Amino acid sequence: MELNYWRLKIILLCLLYPVLLISPRNFGHEDPRPQLLTEFFEARNCPAINFVPDFILYADIHKIDWRLLPAISILESSGGKNYPKETNNIFGWANCLVKFHSIPSSIDYIAGRLANSHYYKGKTVKEILEVYNPYKTYHNKALKLMRELGKD
Repeated sequence: MELNYWRLKIILLCLLYPVLLISPRNFGHEDPRPQLLTEFFEARNCPAINFVPDFILYADIHKIDWRLLPAISILESSGGKNYPKETNNIFGWANCLVKFHSIPSSIDYIAGRLANSHYYKGKTVKEILEVYNPYKTYHNKALKLMRELGKD
């Protein structure tokens, strides 16, 4: 059953990705986000650079700020450098007790939770970050990283 789910998901992504690239947001313009995110991870020598398309795709699908998960990944695992590898959890989700099939599946799942869970839905980015990690300085650090990536 799980294999069919992933096949369906891959087929849908293959069909949706070209549509997302020609969305009204970037119609007639090249989307600058892949380059900005690549440079962001490259400057920090982050393994998460391998998942730039996934960060953008799932942010668009779930309608969250595209800069949010990259910033969280930097704070939680230095962009995929330091995390329990068997978990594919570069976001520290549930204190890294949750394991994901792959890093792209973790990006998809967490983007979906941040968009739709009653804990996060309808909140500002700052409020989402305050729920995600309640430490006082966490949201300010994440917002600073997001500003480095530019405007939404």
